[in-house]
Amino acid sequence: MINRWSSASSSQGANPDLQSIGEQLDVATVLTGNIQRACSRLRVTVRLENTADEVQIWSDHYDHELEDVFAIQDSIARAVIDELQVALLGSTGEDLVPVGTDNFDAYQSYLQGRFYLPKRGAGIAQSIPHFERAVQLDPSYALAHTGVADASSIQGFYGLVPPSEVMDRARQAATRSRT
Repeated sequence: MINRWSSASSSQGANPDLQSIGEQLDVATVLTGNIQRACSRLRVTVRLENTADEVQIWSDHYDHELEDVFAIQDSIARAVIDELQVALLGSTGEDLVPVGTDNFDAYQSYLQGRFYLPKRGAGIAQSIPHFERAVQLDPSYALAHTGVADASSIQGFYGLVPPSEVMDRARQAATRSRT
């Protein structure tokens, strides 16, 4: 989701259309909104809209006293996230993309490993400590074991490390990812 005003209108004219924004940013939906102020009151209206047909999927407004703009921002962001999860996920509340762990630090380490892995060359070697840290933080985190297996086997495949040094580690990590 993109904040229309800050992300999209800076690259468009004064009144950009959602179809152009969707094409330019390669997104199907955008989060748009406006802010109205009356004395010490603030009303923020937000909408989730399809970019292809400009149909509004969801909208709501939030009224606050203008005491602490940062607290207002946090409050609205939390409310919008909660509402969008219901709107996007329905009543099931299931995650769209399962994370695989309840350990936030393990998940962050895994994501860092995935960031470095496609960089190839030295990036592959940089990814391994992140995957290994994720495994240490949550030994049952299958995706972290898969990351170790991927990075190790890629190192051997491309000859960055002799295959005899990494294939056993790759095989063991792949096996652990299934359990």
